[in-house]
Amino acid sequence: MTLMRKLQTAIRNLFEIQIKDDILAELLDWPTLVLFSKWPKNFAIFSTIYCVFDTLVCTLVYSTLDVEMLGKYAIFIAKSTIALCSFFSFFAKRKQYHKIINENFPHFWQLQSMGESTFDQMKKIATTVKFYSCLSVVAMLIGAVILILFTEDESEIYLSVKIYKDYVNKWTTGYIMFFYASFLYIGIVTAAVVFGLTYIVFHLIFQCFLLNQKLKLINSYIVKNGQKLVKLEERNQNFIYKELISCVKLHQRLIYFSNQINDLLYAPIFMYTFSGIVVGVALIYFLKTSIQYILTSLVLSIVSLIITTTFVINGQLLEDETENIIISLTNLPWYSLNVQNRRVVYVMLMQSQKIIHMSASGIVSLNYQLTIVLFRCIYTAMTFLVNMGL
Repeated sequence: MTLMRKLQTAIRNLFEIQIKDDILAELLDWPTLVLFSKWPKNFAIFSTIYCVFDTLVCTLVYSTLDVEMLGKYAIFIAKSTIALCSFFSFFAKRKQYHKIINENFPHFWQLQSMGESTFDQMKKIATTVKFYSCLSVVAMLIGAVILILFTEDESEIYLSVKIYKDYVNKWTTGYIMFFYASFLYIGIVTAAVVFGLTYIVFHLIFQCFLLNQKLKLINSYIVKNGQKLVKLEERNQNFIYKELISCVKLHQRLIYFSNQINDLLYAPIFMYTFSGIVVGVALIYFLKTSIQYILTSLVLSIVSLIITTTFVINGQLLEDETENIIISLTNLPWYSLNVQNRRVVYVMLMQSQKIIHMSASGIVSLNYQLTIVLFRCIYTAMTFLVNMGL
């Protein structure tokens, strides 16, 4: 058995996931390796302390309102902000994520429950998701390497290096090596955050997709047996009742699961939104004063764009699939159902008004509107700074 196979087996045992043929399982391997291995966790604690120190130092510099330094070290605050958001989002509540997954996944439908054709559609989607996720990791690691290789003088753009050289000036090589290693680790942790969220969201999407397929099958069954159902044949009505009840149970579980995830994502969503605003403003100021570092700005812009795009696409796809549930319910021919089945459909219609989505109390949601919020806030922040003469 290969090392990767042993790792996957250990992860399955750890999470006790009871979804047969989990086609997204590889997305969970990376975050779990980062989360539960001893040395990554210890290094994460040390790196977090280091990033907090960097951010505090940068905040002190920003408080001087020195325009030249504000632009010169803007890239520094962007890097620190991304790092802090990633560390907080992934390491602060990892046990809660573990608990929620184990609590809810056993109640989900098997991915093959609606037949091979439906399962093949989901496998194609899963392949695309995993390919994009791998590209994201490669892009983040390449970005980290570029930030390392194409920096001629670290003290020109990284404030912590300047402070170290000015006040310590000993064992500079060792500090610089750790400083650059933090770039790679930040890329890994950031990618792990994206992987973890993608795994959870797409399992929600797949369950909503299965639910929609089930409702379509019920619709087809009613149309096919329409004449019998008009006569209220008890056998057919009982079959539909059992199918509808199973749909209601799954839908309630999905709403419950998404609410639990949203409770955990409340702070991270706000933090990532704030980091997007900070990064946007920082990059503009950095290019304004340090045009020679345009490659550095471009790399961070691409990394930020990958993270934002992933969150937005995942959240929007989930909302779209959730809205399809309402469409499937309204397409059911009510006239062929008895009173009992109509009540079940009515209950599900009522609870389907609660859209399954990733959100922070409805204030900030992971969908296309997030990009509008980011651009609006960046524009507002830039307008404020310009009016302040910065």
